[in-house]
Amino acid sequence: MSSAPKDLSRPGRKLGAFVVLICLSLAVWTGCGDVFRPTANPIPGPTADPRNFHIAVVVSRNSVGNPGSGMQIDVSGDSQVGVVSAGQQPLYAALLPQAARVFVSNSDGTITSFTPAAAVASIGIPTTISLPPGLTPGFLFSTESATMYAATSGSTSACSNAPNTGAVAAINATTLVVENTICVGPNPTVLTETPNGQKVYSINSDGTLSSINTADNSVNPPISSPPLTQPVGVVASLDNSEIFVLDASGVVWLINTLTDQVSVPPATAPPSSNFMALESTRNRLYVTSPGSGSGPPTLTILDASTPSLSPLNRRALPLPTGATPVMVSFLPNGTRAYVLSITAANSPLVSVIDTATNAFLNTISLPAATANPSAVTACQAPGVHPFSMAASGNSTRLYVTNCYAGSTSIIDTSSNTQVLAMNSPTSAYPPVHGSAYPPPENPVFVVTGP
Repeated sequence: MSSAPKDLSRPGRKLGAFVVLICLSLAVWTGCGDVFRPTANPIPGPTADPRNFHIAVVVSRNSVGNPGSGMQIDVSGDSQVGVVSAGQQPLYAALLPQAARVFVSNSDGTITSFTPAAAVASIGIPTTISLPPGLTPGFLFSTESATMYAATSGSTSACSNAPNTGAVAAINATTLVVENTICVGPNPTVLTETPNGQKVYSINSDGTLSSINTADNSVNPPISSPPLTQPVGVVASLDNSEIFVLDASGVVWLINTLTDQVSVPPATAPPSSNFMALESTRNRLYVTSPGSGSGPPTLTILDASTPSLSPLNRRALPLPTGATPVMVSFLPNGTRAYVLSITAANSPLVSVIDTATNAFLNTISLPAATANPSAVTACQAPGVHPFSMAASGNSTRLYVTNCYAGSTSIIDTSSNTQVLAMNSPTSAYPPVHGSAYPPPENPVFVVTGP
């Protein structure tokens, strides 16, 4: 009697198949005669030092009839990495977000634009942008990556239908042409834009304030309230909801960006206030005043996160006696504020403020030597910033341009001391003081990138 065949279980069949597969694989591997060599993945080389992307650009004026310049400074090396030619008698400079491109306004009615040098590329070839006839660019500003806005003086046929008007030029950052000429109040002097890029505001020379919708470059009805007497500064809030307008009469107005109307009563600022800046880390407004009568120059700090802009210092911080404050800058890390003041002898002073305690730390005195007597007239020309200041994106350096001295002071922010006075490019002026070489150009503005 024959026995019935045994029925293999399902797990047994799986195990058998697995064993057969292993055997076949070993046979193929050993039978090919090849020796197994593991794949070697390429190891990437060292990447560019990210500090090289922290840049400073100094704009300088040359003698009349000769082009100015844009000089880029490498923050990590305190060295010059490139120079390009600008137009005649440059006035101002601005960067697109992320320092993608530099724009320089020139007194000859043009704007110069170039790409800054990066760790693996040299400074770009400059492009000249012509404005409509009759317009001269000045202040530049943008929070957008695709458009730069230029406040202009003069008149243009594009705005001839509306009396007493000036223009803001909207420049396409890709094609580098004026895409729109926006008619606002006469001779706009200062611009700001909300961080979300939806509205641009201009302070005009007649004391009015204009509001522009960036979606279609349309201009909203004039902002007739508050009754501005002499607006000198405007900045946008961090949350896009308001703009702050500083009036020289001693008030800071808050204007709702949705309605373009005053949202709350104004905050009190010192009489004769002349400059305002917003520190973004702690959301505070810093307002300077040169003082009036026997009063000393001062710095007032306002809490921009409160509806009433409540002051954070009971008494305005005194600034160096006998000097006029002209600008405030901040370290991006939020630890220090710097106030640039000028003495009657055109000597720059920098006051250092601890932003955590609102306490005055020390004063940095910078050289005031005049490298070129002819520069005195050039540095006092209308629209020129004889001194300007900006902090590097990594918070390690502070740059102060001195038009009269023909140089830019580089300050180490860890010690608050000058480490170098870097001359601007050589000018076309004749040699002075028996020197065999022409003096440097006259720096009028400095901007820094992230």
